[in-house]
Amino acid sequence: MKPVVSVLIITYNQEKYIEQAILGAINQKCNFPFEIVIGEDCSSDKTLEICNHYQKIYPNNIRVIANKTNKGLLNNYFDTLLLCQGKYIADCAGDDFWTDEYKLHRQVEILENNPNASLTYTDYSHYLQDSNTFIHNRQTFLNNKPQKHIRTYQDDVYELLNQHEHPFIFVGTSCFRMSAFLNSYNKHTEYFRNPIYTCEDFQLTFFLLKEGDFYYEDIETTAYRIIPNTISRQKDLTKQFSYTYGAFLLRMNLMNQFKFKVSKCKEFMTIYYIPLLSLTTILNLKEEQNKIIDIYKKTNYRPTLQVRFHLLIASNKLLSKLFRYIKTHLLH
Repeated sequence: MKPVVSVLIITYNQEKYIEQAILGAINQKCNFPFEIVIGEDCSSDKTLEICNHYQKIYPNNIRVIANKTNKGLLNNYFDTLLLCQGKYIADCAGDDFWTDEYKLHRQVEILENNPNASLTYTDYSHYLQDSNTFIHNRQTFLNNKPQKHIRTYQDDVYELLNQHEHPFIFVGTSCFRMSAFLNSYNKHTEYFRNPIYTCEDFQLTFFLLKEGDFYYEDIETTAYRIIPNTISRQKDLTKQFSYTYGAFLLRMNLMNQFKFKVSKCKEFMTIYYIPLLSLTTILNLKEEQNKIIDIYKKTNYRPTLQVRFHLLIASNKLLSKLFRYIKTHLLH
């Protein structure tokens, strides 16, 4: 029988956490069939062994897609997603886990009853791995206001574009229509496959919002595990620059293609400009820095006082050298 939902789990070198992600999915209580599709990206630890173990226990529910070479986050995510058979897709990262056994049941009910909805999502908690502590209600707390129960492209796209530390939604709580994803993917494949874009969730969220409304359920269903030095929390400055630059280019290209007003995108433009100028100065990436400055010059963006300060440092060799020394020697 064809599954109603495909649970998408992407994993790489997560032997300590993957079992909890799988169990949170397999223990869902539903009145419909669902599958768990695991994209295992050629781990060097025992992640694949653990995934195969659970596939043997639940052969009718779990499919392990074992990559023979490491594809990286972007290709592993979308390659695995395209192999899912469900009408709906529920996302769970290999180091996160679900805490509500009725999550899928309720989310499918919402999508079935609201054909205008492309996605439904919930509240979540932070799980601090080092201290074994939960911090609850992150969706509401981080935005410092009650969540809107229905989000639309017309009303909320600028909030999505300007998100930074405060997530518009946490995709790991979501369940979305496969048809909405495929429609977007086929029209805008470059946004899902360009290797310079170092994340997978932002473009997915953007295009799903373009396809339909987002319905919010005010209940906590997922634990987002906080682990040092993950992709979005890099300590390595070169990797940090690569991630930040990719996220910046993704937003800028969307802004230009869909003709969003620069005046309404100032928040994200400022948020990204400062760390990009700082990182390119520290790493002495003059060519990349000039490209970034040129991108901004082609818009009507007016730099803030703080941005002007970093531009002054970037334009002066002596100040750049001093800034680089302070950041690399005195502040570490």
